[in-house]
Amino acid sequence: MNKNLIAFVLFFTTSVAWSADTSIKKAHLDLGSLPKKIVLIEPEIFVKELSVGGVAEKVDEWSIKAKNNVRSALAAQIASRHLFDKLELPENLSPEEIASLDEHVALYDVVGFNAFYYSRAEFDAWKHKRTEFDYTLGSGLKTLAERSGADAALFIVGEDYISTGGRKAARVFAAMFGVVLPPSPTFLSAALVDLRSGDILWMNYGFAMDSKDLRIAEDVNKMMNEMFLNYPGRVSLENQAGL
Repeated sequence: MNKNLIAFVLFFTTSVAWSADTSIKKAHLDLGSLPKKIVLIEPEIFVKELSVGGVAEKVDEWSIKAKNNVRSALAAQIASRHLFDKLELPENLSPEEIASLDEHVALYDVVGFNAFYYSRAEFDAWKHKRTEFDYTLGSGLKTLAERSGADAALFIVGEDYISTGGRKAARVFAAMFGVVLPPSPTFLSAALVDLRSGDILWMNYGFAMDSKDLRIAEDVNKMMNEMFLNYPGRVSLENQAGL
């Protein structure tokens, strides 16, 4: 995700068309037929330590803690908002099926970023993507629908950069001379994917500069709450309740 995240940082810090609502969904999405049985793909969360020289090194202990925070925050969102029925992955997946899942997570990492970036970009050639949201991961997950009984899958990926004490000191020192070192970004993304067609039905991003830490449960809860605030299933439920 490194290259994508770097590009995202540049886009985030230079775009003048940023909106507080970052969620995007497939054109003409029928809220009445939105999938209710959803299998959670194991979140891919990396937390890395960022050195003075800008070298990022993954820290396994931090990454595991962050992943657990994400799972707990998602469970809280589902329980409090009744978003959908969450199903777990089948326990007896074959090595080939596990490899396929890993490939689709990597594919979402690329396709999902492009879907978000080009739906927000000001380039004339891509403005049609704001209303023609038609991204897909392909039909390679059909068997998972049969094995799990789910209609869709929820993908969650994230990455966090934690500056070392030396880097923080270097940023302060550099600022005294008018030099700005890039901040440490925190990033989360969630997407609902139709298991039979592979179409991305809905997706959203959470992003922060130096102000969030995926190792801290409270920070993750806040980011997940903002990400699922405009989840179409929640909107549908609220409309039915007359809210």
